[in-house]
Amino acid sequence: MITLILCGGAGKRLWPLSNEVRSKLFLKLLPTPLGEPESMLQRVTRQLKETGLHPQARLITHTDQVPLVMRHTSGQLPILGEPNKKGTFTAAALAAAYLLTRQEATEEDIVCLAPADMYADNDFFHTMTGFPKLLRDTGAELALLGARPTSPSTQYGYIIAGDGNGKPGEYASVQKFIEKPNQADAAKLIEQQALWNCGVFAFRLRLIVKHMQQLDLPLDYNELLAAYPALPVRSFDETVAEVCKHAIVKVHQGEWSDLGSWEALTRRIDQTVIGSGSVLGSSEGTHLINELPIPIHVIGMTDCIAAASRDGILLAKKSCANEIKKILGGQQLQPMQGETASGSFQVIEEEAGSPIPQSTYRIIKRHLLPEHHTGCLKSKAHKVWTMLSGHGELYLEGQLYQVQRGDTYRILPGAVHALYSAKEISYTETRIGDIQDEDEDYGVELKWNDLLQL
Repeated sequence: MITLILCGGAGKRLWPLSNEVRSKLFLKLLPTPLGEPESMLQRVTRQLKETGLHPQARLITHTDQVPLVMRHTSGQLPILGEPNKKGTFTAAALAAAYLLTRQEATEEDIVCLAPADMYADNDFFHTMTGFPKLLRDTGAELALLGARPTSPSTQYGYIIAGDGNGKPGEYASVQKFIEKPNQADAAKLIEQQALWNCGVFAFRLRLIVKHMQQLDLPLDYNELLAAYPALPVRSFDETVAEVCKHAIVKVHQGEWSDLGSWEALTRRIDQTVIGSGSVLGSSEGTHLINELPIPIHVIGMTDCIAAASRDGILLAKKSCANEIKKILGGQQLQPMQGETASGSFQVIEEEAGSPIPQSTYRIIKRHLLPEHHTGCLKSKAHKVWTMLSGHGELYLEGQLYQVQRGDTYRILPGAVHALYSAKEISYTETRIGDIQDEDEDYGVELKWNDLLQL
């Protein structure tokens, strides 16, 4: 069985810590068995390995996130990049086209589609390994995993099971899928023994091929890739699951949750305070996560989340924190911090409102990992780099400089340049004038010695 892990997300549910550059999958907030912090993606990758799903697993993410996904998984798993975010069905269709075109699978092979932002025990993944036998034994087109609800949550879809009623260790037929209900309807669904839909689907590739043909989607990978930007957003639930004639569900009795809200995530964090500050007084159930260098103190507030980063500050009842999505809406927010394949960045200060371009500036603190480089860049702004720590080499307009703490370099518009860190480097970048446009990339994938030959 080929396991396809969806690594998507718009970066708004866990704002302000998540954004378009650093989605929730990359937040290192979950504790490992050894007590070290890990991200959701690192946790899922570890569990795939521990349960034997690792050899045939693949990750699907937006093309821009491929280097970061590779960094969080240490390059252990193949990654398929989609050029646009077009929904779970379209991502699965792209993966199917890739597997069939590259002859890595046939239409009779079984794949399992699962999200990366779930929190489950290893038994959950062991249950997934039994999907091929379950599909063969039952003749079902589609197999799902459902979990017993612990509360009338409005964050999950529900599955109404039929024959078998989803008893432990058994499977049941799927009678109906219910999209995220309101709380009153969720309570009624629980009375009917409905299950939470875990968003895990197993099927033969021929099932998705049938739907691709019905939608006139090309089965050739390169043709589908070319058509991708014009495709509508389609979910797997609506396009495949809800119209499937023979679907079954296996019940998982152990630990499972979707980490798509502050309320769900903080249940899995083993610290009340992360960062500078404190939670005092009658503040039961309150968490503080602060990435700013200034302290935040929370006093006498119960069941709240206080989260702060360069992107903003959120203070909310956990049960209401998802309302932030309505506030942010469709805004295209400029990320003020994030991770890249080679390091990280934080916008420290900027003046972007001046009508005079010469008066605009942005100061960015950048961190470059050991033995990494920025890629070969062509500057679109007047920049000043000041080295804060570490040492390495700077390629600037055909010249090579040894750089260390305290060194300062001016980089003029149009200048071709690159920085390599022998030992991890921190530096500030002051962009003057045209601060919005990103530098042109001349070869971030090249090795350092290759860059010097450009």
